[in-house]
Amino acid sequence: MSGLRDNGVEILECNSREAGLKKYWSLYRQHKKLRYSYDILFVGFSGHSVVWFAKLLTKKKIVFDAFVSQYLSNIVDRGLYSPKSLFALYYWLLDKISCSLADIILLDTNAQINYFIKTFKLPPLKFKRIFVGSDLAGARSRVQDTIKGKFIVHWHGYIVPFDGINVILEAAGLLKNEPGIFFRIITRLDSKARRLQKLITLKSLSNIEIIGEVSSRELVTYLDASDICLGVFGDNEKASLVIPNKIYEAVTRGRPVITGAQQVLSELFEEGVGLITVEPNNATALANKLLECYGNSERCKEIGQQGLEVYDKELTPRILGKQLLLIIKEIL
Repeated sequence: MSGLRDNGVEILECNSREAGLKKYWSLYRQHKKLRYSYDILFVGFSGHSVVWFAKLLTKKKIVFDAFVSQYLSNIVDRGLYSPKSLFALYYWLLDKISCSLADIILLDTNAQINYFIKTFKLPPLKFKRIFVGSDLAGARSRVQDTIKGKFIVHWHGYIVPFDGINVILEAAGLLKNEPGIFFRIITRLDSKARRLQKLITLKSLSNIEIIGEVSSRELVTYLDASDICLGVFGDNEKASLVIPNKIYEAVTRGRPVITGAQQVLSELFEEGVGLITVEPNNATALANKLLECYGNSERCKEIGQQGLEVYDKELTPRILGKQLLLIIKEIL
């Protein structure tokens, strides 16, 4: 949104955080006041359940920021339900129908686009790739970090299978006798985080801490205080298709990133330029790479600076907003 505004686009917001039928009633009332005032209706993430409603409300073209498949996330990655269940069918249809009704579908990698085309039998011409980017570049650190004299390894995000949080925990165990390296995990304090904390206590890992979910302003502080950030280390299908938000956010702040090697990363990064890869699902490889970075902090900083250059060249809101505006103009 900020990128579109930077490119002279007026945005009229129509959104609701209501649940159930109240959501649709709220959207209907808001849209009624705006229905003659816009050229394109943009459905943002996660709008899979409202694209059909948008189609009823307008005859204007619809751009849908799908971002990720609900079927891929909930059935393939998280394994919430069996692939043969009615829930699996529901999520498959949710992806299929929402994308079928949209005029343009946005995804962040060509790998994801190919997945959608193959899995949901959708026409390739509907899809456009646009990277996620980040708007944290101009934010200032707000809080003074209390950990001094340590090489801080940072990870943030929700704990889901493709993240491979178990790999990070095992790597921390392998490095527990290295006094200079400290791990920090920022995540939602839910049952998964509590189980992780129990494992940390059970393994007597004093080199790792868990912090509850923070605001974007606070996140900037922790990113800036870190020496290196971690991406994802799982080896399932979702890990092979996406470039996670946490990677964008880290390079935005000029921080080097270690993540599991996946072909999809080559859509944006060169190996060793802003990004360091290790074999997925391999804690020993991660621990060894962290030791290598710890012993060569200047090279580590150089990689982080290269990542920032990738951001400045490819990922700023203004650049992505311009790309999106060109996509929109194609269907006007």
